[in-house]
Amino acid sequence: MKVVHAGIFKDHCLGGDIIFKKGFEANGCEVEAFDYRQRINERGEAAMHAELIEQCIGKDLLFIGKGEKLSKACLSKIKKSGVSIALWFGDFCMTPKPWLNDILSQVDFYFLSSGRKVLQKHFDMGKPGSASFYFNPIDPSILQQFPNTFDKSTNILFTASKHRKLIMTEREATIDYLLTRNDVKFFGDANIKGLDLLLTKLGLKAKPPKVRGADYIREIYQTKIGIGVNLIQSIPRYTSDRLQHFMGLGTFYMPWYFPELELFFKDGEEIVPFHSIQDLEQQLSYFLHEEAHREQIAKAGMERCLKDYNTQAIVAMMLDVMKHGKSDKYPWCMTIDH
Repeated sequence: MKVVHAGIFKDHCLGGDIIFKKGFEANGCEVEAFDYRQRINERGEAAMHAELIEQCIGKDLLFIGKGEKLSKACLSKIKKSGVSIALWFGDFCMTPKPWLNDILSQVDFYFLSSGRKVLQKHFDMGKPGSASFYFNPIDPSILQQFPNTFDKSTNILFTASKHRKLIMTEREATIDYLLTRNDVKFFGDANIKGLDLLLTKLGLKAKPPKVRGADYIREIYQTKIGIGVNLIQSIPRYTSDRLQHFMGLGTFYMPWYFPELELFFKDGEEIVPFHSIQDLEQQLSYFLHEEAHREQIAKAGMERCLKDYNTQAIVAMMLDVMKHGKSDKYPWCMTIDH
C-alpha cells in the first residue's frame, strides 16, 4: 500500500504521527511524510493544498493526523481521484470541533481515541464513512533509542496542562491532594493556582516548566510512580497518552479509573487504577514502600503494552478496518458505519 501521511512531523520522538508512520512502515506500507504545518509556514495554505493533491496522485491512502489546516475542497479532490482517506484524532472532544466536523464527510475511515457515545456522536455529526475506536500506540524502538540507565530518584510524577473550557473535577481534586505532599514533581501548569496563576498570567512570575522528548523520557525513567487523570473520567476507553508513555517505558502508573479500563489491562496485575483520593492515598502509601510488588506490576504492564499495543499492532488493526470494514484483533475494537 502506498500512503501519504499528512501530519505533524516536526515534533518530539513521542509525537503521534511519528509513531503511526513507523507502524505503517512495519506493516509493509510505503509511506511519504507530508508535514502540512511546515508546508504552510514555508509556502502558505494554498501551496500546501496544491502540493498535497499532487503528492496523492497514484497513492492508495491519505492518512491524516489531526488535519486542522486541511480544507474540505482539497480532500474532496483527493477522494474523487480514487484515493481513500483516513484520519486519526486523539484530543478529547465531546463533539467534533467545527473544522473537524467540516472535513469528516470526506473521510472514509475515522479513528478516535474515545469510545461509545462520544464515538457515535462524532460519527452522527461528521458523517465519515466509518468511525472506529483506537488505543494510543507504543513505539518499542524508544527503549533502544533511549536506554534506561537512571535511578528512581522521584517518588511521584504528575504532568498535565490546564484546560480553559472544561471543569475537571477529578483532576482538580487529585492536584489539590498532591499539592499537600512534599514528594511530588509537577510538569505543566495544571498545578498552578490562586495568586501564582495570576502572577504567571501577568508575566510577573516564570511559567512552570514543560518537558518533552528525551527529557520527558528521562523524567519517567527516574520516577517510581506516575499519576494520571484525564480531562473527563466518564468517557469509556478514553485515556491520555501519558498512560502509554509511563507504562511503555516501564514505570508504575496509577490512573484514575476510566470506564472499560479492564478491557486493556488486568487490574492489580498490570495496572493499579484508583477510584477516589482516599484510595489514591492508600495505594501510594503501600506502593512507595513495596518496591518489589510495584516493579513487578510495572514490568507486567510494560510487557503488555509492548506486545499488544505497539504501533505495528495498532496500525494492523486500522488496516483491518480499512480492508474488511471492521477488526477483531482486540476485545475493545469498535466500528460504526452506515
